[in-house]
Amino acid sequence: MPYENICKRLEGYWTKSWDDLPEEQRQAWGEVIGSLGGYVNDVGKSWKEKPPAIRQSVAADHDYQHDPKLKAERVVGWWDATMNARYWFSVQDIAPREAAMLLCRLNPLEPEGQDPERILVDGDAKSPSRYRFLLESFEREAKATRHQRTLLAWRDLAEKKGATCHPWIEEYMTAREALGEPLAMDSNAEIDLSDRSVGLSPAERRAALDMGTERGCRRRILESWNDIEMEYGPSPDGRQVLRVLSKDKDEKKPILKTVQNHLASLKKEGLIP
Repeated sequence: MPYENICKRLEGYWTKSWDDLPEEQRQAWGEVIGSLGGYVNDVGKSWKEKPPAIRQSVAADHDYQHDPKLKAERVVGWWDATMNARYWFSVQDIAPREAAMLLCRLNPLEPEGQDPERILVDGDAKSPSRYRFLLESFEREAKATRHQRTLLAWRDLAEKKGATCHPWIEEYMTAREALGEPLAMDSNAEIDLSDRSVGLSPAERRAALDMGTERGCRRRILESWNDIEMEYGPSPDGRQVLRVLSKDKDEKKPILKTVQNHLASLKKEGLIP
């Protein structure tokens, strides 16, 4: 049976007395109290004892823990923030080292200097050896075949070689599907690079973008790039880009780290110089 959001079921009833609540709303509150270990006799008492704001807060916390859609949003948000997942799933030509790191839940966009062979991912002592195996396998494959590979193409190759990959990718894909944002079916395609044509310029790539699919700070950078380039040249640093973005007082000022991560992503995609 699909989960019914408690806050939506109780909307418009937060200030009502228990005696004025219809049976459907009483049952909704009963689900909340039951999940907290309360008894049937505690349901009405708990409603009467809590002010409206606390009732709503308790219900919202219940939804946060139990609503599958909210869980999916948390999962997608987490991996987008910590692994730049949305970006890496869009890249059509991921390098062997980047792929090996990503499949071990290491973000190549994190500050330079991190050594994947010394990091115990999730405290797992075997993660460095898994990374070494993936890296060597991928580098050999890259030398043997000139193919452009996406993250999922590398993931499929790792599975064929019997390698164990971190489950974050599957979690992310499942959550995206739950939100009605499934990843493209051809995202694991391999493209032969032997006759690859000369690429477009960054300006041409930006012009071809569907800006309706862009969001947040990344979209603001793209929309402001001409102004940024005019003021600071083709290779501005994160602080310079942040100064331009901060001129728009109607938008929330992004943090420097977010800007720097997006700049790295956009450069790799060829959207900025």
